[in-house]
Amino acid sequence: MADYDVSIVIATKDRQLHLVNCVQSIGEQATPPLQVIIVNDGKLNPHNRERIESALPADTELILTDNSDASGLSDARNTGIEIATGEIVLFLDDDTILGPNFVRQLRDSYRTHDTDRLAGIGGIDGSRKTTASRIFHAVFYLRARGWVINPAGIQVSDHRITQPVEAEWLPGYAASFKRDVIAEEPFASWEGGRESFEDVEYAWRIKSQGYHFIADPTLEVTHLRAESNEGAFTEWIKGGRNRVRIFRRHGSLFFLPLLLWSGFGEFLKPLLTGAIHGDAINQVAKGTGYLMGFISELLR
Repeated sequence: MADYDVSIVIATKDRQLHLVNCVQSIGEQATPPLQVIIVNDGKLNPHNRERIESALPADTELILTDNSDASGLSDARNTGIEIATGEIVLFLDDDTILGPNFVRQLRDSYRTHDTDRLAGIGGIDGSRKTTASRIFHAVFYLRARGWVINPAGIQVSDHRITQPVEAEWLPGYAASFKRDVIAEEPFASWEGGRESFEDVEYAWRIKSQGYHFIADPTLEVTHLRAESNEGAFTEWIKGGRNRVRIFRRHGSLFFLPLLLWSGFGEFLKPLLTGAIHGDAINQVAKGTGYLMGFISELLR
């Protein structure tokens, strides 16, 4: 892999303004990507399509396509994998904004860190973790540091890092993978729509095959975390279900108590967030949805 050419895949549905802003940040890259592949599950009006097309340099191939499978995030990403020709496939959420040197620094990071056991490198939005969040991770997930997946399948992140570190998972909003790895192990799909924790399932799966990742804070990225168009309650029901599905697929019954304890923590976290920062109705919807999905899948 001498060149590390980058194909960017964006799965999107009915968040047109976010998508336009994301693509404009790609068009401003000091080193342009080889391809931008937009897999669309929703609508894209002619005006925004023109803005997207005009945002990219002439030597970057733009492919706009519909999802080739059932409507959903994982299926859309897998559609992008089938189209991508770059040696590196970078997945972006449509509400992600790249810093102007992201692609160039990503290629440099691969040149520095690549080994046979490296599966991918991801950027991290360093503004997202607080001291309270780290304490919460230590209590409910039994880890406060590192980029690891605990034995219950819960991901732990440490956004205080200032240098690239080896990681067991990458956040899906700005994660890149070697195409030959991701093509062999595509994303899992459960219900369609906005899948939850598909990045964690993927990472746990290939972790068992001896691969690792690099979390690189020098890759400048902002994740706006726009609300899902499915609504908080529906999205978090999926989250609760998928936590149990992931554990059932990859975990050990020995760690079932940890799954239950972590599940209680994930139900409690939005409720505490609502009490401290406001937005109580939305946060209660998240916590209630998560609990319902978790219990229903656990009893299935």
